[in-house]
Amino acid sequence: MNHGPMQNGPILTVRLLGQFGLTLGDKPLDLPSRPAQSLLAWLMLHPGVAHRREHLAGLFWPDTTENSARSNLRHALWRLRRSIPAELIEADKITICLVENNSWWLDVKQLTAPHADSSRPDSLMALLDGCHGELLPGFYEDWIIRERERLASVYDERIAKLLSLLDAEARWNEVVEWAEKWIAYSHTPEPAYRALMTAHASLGNSSAAHTAYQRCIDALERELDVPPSPETEALAKQIRSGVFVPAVTRGQDDKMNATSVPLPSIHPVFPSNLATPVTPLIGRDAELARLSSLLADGSHRLVTVTGPGGMGKSRLALAAGHSALAAFPH
Repeated sequence: MNHGPMQNGPILTVRLLGQFGLTLGDKPLDLPSRPAQSLLAWLMLHPGVAHRREHLAGLFWPDTTENSARSNLRHALWRLRRSIPAELIEADKITICLVENNSWWLDVKQLTAPHADSSRPDSLMALLDGCHGELLPGFYEDWIIRERERLASVYDERIAKLLSLLDAEARWNEVVEWAEKWIAYSHTPEPAYRALMTAHASLGNSSAAHTAYQRCIDALERELDVPPSPETEALAKQIRSGVFVPAVTRGQDDKMNATSVPLPSIHPVFPSNLATPVTPLIGRDAELARLSSLLADGSHRLVTVTGPGGMGKSRLALAAGHSALAAFPH
Protein backbone atom coordinates (compact mmCIF):
# COMPACT_ATOMS: atom_id res chain seq x y z
CA MET A 1 0.00 0.00 0.00
CA ASN A 2 1.51 3.30 -1.05
CA HIS A 3 -0.32 6.30 0.29
CA GLY A 4 1.97 8.90 -1.27
CA PRO A 5 3.83 11.64 0.57
CA MET A 6 2.74 12.97 3.92
CA GLN A 7 3.06 16.73 3.88
CA ASN A 8 3.22 17.53 7.57
CA GLY A 9 5.04 16.30 10.65
CA PRO A 10 8.60 15.28 11.49
CA ILE A 11 10.35 12.32 9.87
CA LEU A 12 10.54 9.01 11.71
CA THR A 13 14.14 7.75 11.53
CA VAL A 14 14.69 4.02 12.06
CA ARG A 15 18.16 2.52 12.42
CA LEU A 16 18.63 -1.24 12.29
CA LEU A 17 22.31 -1.45 11.29
CA GLY A 18 24.68 -1.73 14.23
CA GLN A 19 21.93 -0.79 16.68
CA PHE A 20 18.19 -0.37 17.09
CA GLY A 21 17.30 3.30 17.19
CA LEU A 22 14.18 5.42 16.77
CA THR A 23 13.86 9.18 16.51
CA LEU A 24 10.97 11.38 15.49
CA GLY A 25 12.48 14.56 14.18
CA ASP A 26 15.13 15.31 16.81
CA LYS A 27 13.32 13.46 19.60
CA PRO A 28 14.47 9.93 20.58
CA LEU A 29 11.63 7.43 20.91
CA ASP A 30 11.54 4.61 23.44
CA LEU A 31 10.55 1.10 22.35
CA PRO A 32 12.02 -1.27 24.96
CA SER A 33 10.03 -4.35 23.89
CA ARG A 34 12.20 -6.72 21.83
CA PRO A 35 9.18 -8.34 20.12
CA ALA A 36 7.91 -4.88 19.15
CA GLN A 37 11.36 -3.99 17.81
CA SER A 38 11.41 -7.18 15.72
CA LEU A 39 7.91 -6.49 14.44
CA LEU A 40 8.84 -2.95 13.41
CA ALA A 41 12.01 -4.21 11.70
CA TRP A 42 10.03 -6.74 9.67
CA LEU A 43 7.42 -4.18 8.66
CA MET A 44 10.11 -1.63 7.74
CA LEU A 45 11.94 -4.17 5.59
CA HIS A 46 8.67 -5.07 3.80
CA PRO A 47 6.78 -1.74 3.54
CA GLY A 48 3.46 -1.47 1.78
CA VAL A 49 2.71 -5.19 2.21
CA ALA A 50 -0.36 -6.38 4.11
CA HIS A 51 1.01 -9.24 6.24
CA ARG A 52 -1.46 -11.78 7.53
CA ARG A 53 -1.53 -11.99 11.30
CA GLU A 54 -1.18 -15.77 11.40
CA HIS A 55 1.99 -15.51 9.32
CA LEU A 56 3.53 -12.91 11.63
CA ALA A 57 2.53 -14.84 14.74
CA GLY A 58 4.15 -18.01 13.41
CA LEU A 59 7.25 -16.10 12.25
CA PHE A 60 7.97 -14.45 15.60
CA TRP A 61 6.66 -17.10 18.01
CA PRO A 62 7.07 -20.45 16.23
CA ASP A 63 7.41 -22.49 19.43
CA THR A 64 4.16 -21.43 21.11
CA THR A 65 0.51 -22.28 20.55
CA GLU A 66 -1.39 -20.33 17.93
CA ASN A 67 -3.51 -18.55 20.54
CA SER A 68 -0.43 -17.57 22.55
CA ALA A 69 1.41 -16.39 19.42
CA ARG A 70 -1.54 -14.25 18.32
CA SER A 71 -1.78 -12.77 21.82
CA ASN A 72 1.93 -11.93 21.77
CA LEU A 73 1.51 -10.30 18.35
CA ARG A 74 -1.39 -8.13 19.58
CA HIS A 75 0.68 -7.02 22.56
CA ALA A 76 3.74 -6.20 20.41
CA LEU A 77 1.55 -4.25 17.97
CA TRP A 78 -0.01 -2.32 20.86
CA ARG A 79 3.44 -1.36 22.17
CA LEU A 80 4.59 -0.40 18.68
CA ARG A 81 1.62 1.86 17.99
CA ARG A 82 2.20 3.63 21.30
CA SER A 83 5.78 4.50 20.29
CA ILE A 84 5.59 5.58 16.64
CA PRO A 85 3.03 7.73 14.79
CA ALA A 86 -0.13 5.63 14.74
CA GLU A 87 -0.96 6.55 11.15
CA LEU A 88 2.10 4.63 9.91
CA ILE A 89 0.54 1.28 10.85
CA GLU A 90 -2.62 0.01 9.19
CA ALA A 91 -4.05 -3.01 10.96
CA ASP A 92 -7.30 -4.93 10.95
CA LYS A 93 -8.33 -8.34 12.24
CA ILE A 94 -6.57 -10.08 9.36
CA THR A 95 -3.51 -8.07 8.32
CA ILE A 96 -0.89 -5.58 9.51
CA CYS A 97 0.84 -3.17 7.13
CA LEU A 98 3.41 -0.37 7.32
CA VAL A 99 2.30 2.56 5.19
CA GLU A 100 4.87 3.30 2.48
CA ASN A 101 5.48 7.04 2.10
CA ASN A 102 8.18 9.65 2.70
CA SER A 103 7.35 10.23 6.36
CA TRP A 104 9.99 7.72 7.51
CA TRP A 105 13.65 6.94 6.76
CA LEU A 106 15.41 3.57 7.15
CA ASP A 107 19.18 3.04 7.07
CA VAL A 108 18.79 -0.39 5.42
CA LYS A 109 16.83 1.18 2.58
CA GLN A 110 19.68 3.62 2.00
CA LEU A 111 22.14 0.72 1.69
CA THR A 112 20.03 -1.43 -0.63
CA ALA A 113 18.35 1.16 -2.85
CA PRO A 114 19.54 1.28 -6.48
CA HIS A 115 22.23 3.90 -6.69
CA ALA A 116 22.39 5.81 -9.97
CA ASP A 117 25.86 7.26 -9.42
CA SER A 118 27.83 4.32 -8.04
CA SER A 119 30.72 5.15 -10.39
CA ARG A 120 31.71 8.12 -8.20
CA PRO A 121 33.53 7.34 -4.94
CA ASP A 122 32.18 10.41 -3.14
CA SER A 123 28.64 9.31 -3.91
CA LEU A 124 29.31 5.78 -2.64
CA MET A 125 30.91 7.14 0.53
CA ALA A 126 27.79 9.19 1.24
CA LEU A 127 25.66 6.09 0.74
CA LEU A 128 27.77 3.90 3.05
CA ASP A 129 28.36 6.55 5.69
CA GLY A 130 25.11 5.77 7.48
CA CYS A 131 25.81 2.02 7.71
CA HIS A 132 27.48 1.26 11.03
CA GLY A 133 27.28 -2.50 11.51
CA GLU A 134 25.31 -5.69 11.03
CA LEU A 135 21.55 -5.91 11.09
CA LEU A 136 20.09 -5.90 14.61
CA PRO A 137 23.08 -7.22 16.58
CA GLY A 138 21.96 -9.38 19.49
CA PHE A 139 18.82 -10.61 17.70
CA TYR A 140 18.84 -14.30 16.75
CA GLU A 141 15.55 -14.99 15.00
CA ASP A 142 16.03 -17.13 11.89
CA TRP A 143 14.64 -14.51 9.53
CA ILE A 144 16.93 -11.83 10.98
CA ILE A 145 20.00 -14.05 10.54
CA ARG A 146 19.08 -14.68 6.89
CA GLU A 147 18.48 -10.98 6.24
CA ARG A 148 21.70 -10.10 8.09
CA GLU A 149 23.71 -12.34 5.75
CA ARG A 150 22.04 -10.85 2.68
CA LEU A 151 22.76 -7.28 3.78
CA ALA A 152 26.36 -8.18 4.65
CA SER A 153 26.82 -9.31 1.05
CA VAL A 154 25.36 -6.04 -0.24
CA TYR A 155 27.66 -4.05 2.05
CA ASP A 156 30.72 -6.06 0.99
CA GLU A 157 29.92 -5.54 -2.69
CA ARG A 158 29.48 -1.79 -2.34
CA ILE A 159 32.51 -1.11 -0.16
CA ALA A 160 34.69 -3.26 -2.43
CA LYS A 161 33.53 -1.12 -5.37
CA LEU A 162 34.34 2.02 -3.38
CA LEU A 163 37.87 0.82 -2.59
CA SER A 164 38.46 -0.01 -6.25
CA LEU A 165 37.38 3.50 -7.26
CA LEU A 166 39.53 5.15 -4.60
CA ASP A 167 42.46 2.95 -5.63
CA ALA A 168 42.05 4.02 -9.27
CA GLU A 169 42.23 7.68 -8.18
CA ALA A 170 45.18 7.05 -5.81
CA ARG A 171 43.24 8.46 -2.84
CA TRP A 172 45.30 6.46 -0.40
CA ASN A 173 44.30 8.06 2.91
CA GLU A 174 40.64 7.40 2.10
CA VAL A 175 41.49 3.85 1.05
CA VAL A 176 43.00 3.33 4.52
CA GLU A 177 39.93 4.83 6.21
CA TRP A 178 37.37 2.73 4.34
CA ALA A 179 39.41 -0.47 4.40
CA GLU A 180 39.55 -0.18 8.20
CA LYS A 181 35.78 0.34 8.28
CA TRP A 182 35.29 -2.81 6.24
CA ILE A 183 37.58 -4.79 8.55
CA ALA A 184 35.72 -3.48 11.61
CA TYR A 185 32.46 -4.60 10.00
CA SER A 186 33.48 -8.04 8.68
CA HIS A 187 36.80 -8.91 10.41
CA THR A 188 38.08 -11.11 7.57
CA PRO A 189 37.54 -9.29 4.24
CA GLU A 190 40.84 -10.17 2.55
CA PRO A 191 40.39 -7.53 -0.20
CA ALA A 192 40.28 -4.87 2.55
CA TYR A 193 43.64 -6.01 3.90
CA ARG A 194 45.11 -5.92 0.38
CA ALA A 195 43.74 -2.42 -0.06
CA LEU A 196 45.42 -1.41 3.23
CA MET A 197 48.71 -2.94 2.12
CA THR A 198 48.50 -1.17 -1.24
CA ALA A 199 47.63 2.19 0.30
CA HIS A 200 50.35 2.12 2.96
CA ALA A 201 52.96 0.99 0.44
CA SER A 202 51.90 3.70 -2.00
CA LEU A 203 52.26 6.26 0.79
CA GLY A 204 55.79 5.01 1.38
CA ASN A 205 55.02 3.33 4.71
CA SER A 206 56.21 -0.24 4.15
CA SER A 207 56.16 -0.94 7.89
CA ALA A 208 52.41 -0.24 8.05
CA ALA A 209 51.91 -2.37 4.93
CA HIS A 210 53.69 -5.31 6.60
CA THR A 211 51.57 -4.81 9.72
CA ALA A 212 48.39 -4.95 7.60
CA TYR A 213 49.64 -8.18 6.03
CA GLN A 214 50.28 -9.75 9.44
CA ARG A 215 46.83 -8.65 10.62
CA CYS A 216 45.38 -10.40 7.58
CA ILE A 217 47.24 -13.62 8.39
CA ASP A 218 46.09 -13.52 12.02
CA ALA A 219 42.45 -12.77 11.14
CA LEU A 220 42.19 -15.53 8.53
CA GLU A 221 43.78 -18.06 10.86
CA ARG A 222 41.63 -17.04 13.83
CA GLU A 223 38.30 -16.79 12.03
CA LEU A 224 38.57 -19.28 9.15
CA ASP A 225 41.70 -21.35 9.78
CA VAL A 226 42.94 -20.68 6.22
CA PRO A 227 46.09 -18.99 4.85
CA PRO A 228 46.05 -15.79 2.77
CA SER A 229 45.27 -16.13 -0.92
CA PRO A 230 48.07 -16.31 -3.51
CA GLU A 231 47.25 -12.75 -4.58
CA THR A 232 47.74 -11.42 -1.06
CA GLU A 233 50.99 -13.35 -0.74
CA ALA A 234 52.20 -11.97 -4.10
CA LEU A 235 51.46 -8.40 -3.03
CA ALA A 236 53.24 -8.90 0.30
CA LYS A 237 56.25 -10.33 -1.53
CA GLN A 238 56.41 -7.30 -3.84
CA ILE A 239 56.36 -4.92 -0.90
CA ARG A 240 58.84 -6.96 1.12
CA SER A 241 61.32 -7.30 -1.75
CA GLY A 242 61.16 -3.62 -2.68
CA VAL A 243 59.85 -4.15 -6.23
CA PHE A 244 56.42 -2.75 -5.45
CA VAL A 245 55.66 0.33 -7.55
CA PRO A 246 52.77 2.58 -6.41
CA ALA A 247 49.89 2.95 -8.83
CA VAL A 248 50.00 6.15 -10.82
CA THR A 249 47.27 8.74 -10.77
CA ARG A 250 45.13 9.50 -13.78
CA GLY A 251 46.89 11.49 -16.47
CA GLN A 252 50.29 10.07 -15.56
CA ASP A 253 50.04 6.70 -17.26
CA ASP A 254 52.25 7.83 -20.14
CA LYS A 255 54.99 8.66 -17.64
CA MET A 256 54.98 5.21 -16.09
CA ASN A 257 58.28 3.39 -16.47
CA ALA A 258 57.99 0.40 -18.76
CA THR A 259 59.70 -1.79 -16.16
CA SER A 260 57.20 -0.96 -13.40
CA VAL A 261 55.55 -3.91 -11.69
CA PRO A 262 51.76 -3.70 -12.15
CA LEU A 263 49.83 -3.45 -8.91
CA PRO A 264 47.53 -6.40 -8.15
CA SER A 265 43.97 -5.17 -8.34
CA ILE A 266 41.58 -5.26 -5.41
CA HIS A 267 39.22 -7.25 -7.64
CA PRO A 268 41.36 -9.50 -9.86
CA VAL A 269 39.85 -10.84 -13.07
CA PHE A 270 41.12 -14.24 -14.18
CA PRO A 271 40.00 -15.83 -17.45
CA SER A 272 38.03 -19.03 -16.92
CA ASN A 273 35.13 -21.08 -18.25
CA LEU A 274 33.26 -20.95 -14.96
CA ALA A 275 29.70 -19.68 -15.01
CA THR A 276 29.08 -16.31 -13.37
CA PRO A 277 26.69 -16.61 -10.38
CA VAL A 278 23.74 -14.23 -10.53
CA THR A 279 23.23 -14.23 -6.74
CA PRO A 280 25.65 -14.18 -3.79
CA LEU A 281 26.39 -17.35 -1.81
CA ILE A 282 24.74 -16.92 1.59
CA GLY A 283 25.39 -18.85 4.80
CA ARG A 284 28.18 -21.12 3.54
CA ASP A 285 31.26 -19.23 4.74
CA ALA A 286 32.67 -22.09 6.81
CA GLU A 287 32.10 -24.70 4.08
CA LEU A 288 33.55 -22.40 1.40
CA ALA A 289 36.63 -21.68 3.50
CA ARG A 290 37.18 -25.40 4.13
CA LEU A 291 36.71 -26.31 0.47
CA SER A 292 39.00 -23.49 -0.71
CA SER A 293 41.66 -24.65 1.75
CA LEU A 294 41.48 -28.21 0.38
CA LEU A 295 41.75 -26.96 -3.20
CA ALA A 296 44.79 -24.85 -2.32
CA ASP A 297 46.56 -27.87 -0.79
CA GLY A 298 48.58 -29.53 -3.52
CA SER A 299 48.42 -32.92 -1.78
CA HIS A 300 44.73 -33.33 -2.74
CA ARG A 301 44.22 -34.51 -6.33
CA LEU A 302 40.45 -34.73 -5.95
CA VAL A 303 37.97 -33.03 -3.63
CA THR A 304 34.40 -34.36 -3.58
CA VAL A 305 31.39 -32.48 -2.21
CA THR A 306 28.64 -34.82 -1.00
CA GLY A 307 25.19 -34.30 0.46
CA PRO A 308 21.43 -34.64 -0.23
CA GLY A 309 20.05 -33.34 -3.49
CA GLY A 310 19.04 -29.69 -3.58
CA MET A 311 21.22 -28.53 -0.70
CA GLY A 312 23.43 -26.37 -2.92
CA LYS A 313 26.49 -28.52 -3.65
CA SER A 314 26.91 -27.19 -7.20
CA ARG A 315 26.55 -23.58 -6.06
CA LEU A 316 29.18 -24.13 -3.35
CA ALA A 317 31.55 -25.80 -5.82
CA LEU A 318 31.13 -22.92 -8.27
CA ALA A 319 31.96 -20.37 -5.56
CA ALA A 320 35.01 -22.40 -4.54
CA GLY A 321 36.13 -22.52 -8.15
CA HIS A 322 35.95 -18.74 -8.45
CA SER A 323 37.84 -18.29 -5.17
CA ALA A 324 40.63 -20.57 -6.44
CA LEU A 325 41.18 -18.91 -9.83
CA ALA A 326 44.20 -16.98 -8.63
CA ALA A 327 45.95 -20.26 -7.71
CA PHE A 328 45.13 -21.89 -11.06
CA PRO A 329 45.76 -19.22 -13.73
CA HIS A 330 45.51 -21.73 -16.61
